[in-house]
Amino acid sequence: MRVTDDAARSARYLTRAAALTAIAMFVASGLAYRSLAAMLKSDSAAAIAPGTLQRLPLEIGGWRGVEVPLDKDVIRRTDTDDHLNRHYRRGLEGVALFIGAGGRPRDLMPHRPEICYTSVGWTLLETEFVELPLAAGKLNCRLLTFRRAGLGGERVVVLNYYIVDGRYSADSTLLRSKAPTFLSGMKCMAQVQINCRVDGLSNEAAARQTVIDFARATADAIRELLPDGGLTAPPHGEEQE
Repeated sequence: MRVTDDAARSARYLTRAAALTAIAMFVASGLAYRSLAAMLKSDSAAAIAPGTLQRLPLEIGGWRGVEVPLDKDVIRRTDTDDHLNRHYRRGLEGVALFIGAGGRPRDLMPHRPEICYTSVGWTLLETEFVELPLAAGKLNCRLLTFRRAGLGGERVVVLNYYIVDGRYSADSTLLRSKAPTFLSGMKCMAQVQINCRVDGLSNEAAARQTVIDFARATADAIRELLPDGGLTAPPHGEEQE
């Protein structure tokens, strides 16, 4: 049963990938963390109640999700006030989703995929900024392709973006360049990571399209869960230069 076997392999991969995404969120270089923490001294109280992100529907835009529990130590190390860790399927397509949210930018901003994934043995192959049309605006985000070290290493496509008080941002460096004015009075910040396995060279385009489709189906629903998610203007704009 080829279809059944493919689905089973995909499910096993997504379970591992969801955990990897969460782990990668907190494995960052000490130097990068210290320099960023020194600049972003905001240490506000938790801005989002635990369990808030769990309100994201398990069935959304044709996708069906399941929870992937994380070890308590992994959760602690993500430096989040609230988190969500799931994998979603749409037919044979599957993605791993991790969202970390909180009110302390110095905790969330250092955990960029290009630092975190490479710190646990992945090689960054490509980074691309993309602008995705949404129902009433746009989502600026990044697509990153990684390969695990070694011959025949598996590859993964990661779609990454931030939400800061209802505004999307493709890269933490854009947020950092606007500190402290952009982050002044910030109520909540979230990082969203969506990843999809690349089965072969010919399927890299398919993996990219899968994470794009999922991001477009869920971005506004995720944003609206956060404090001021539907209030900050412009909610869909990104001041990307």
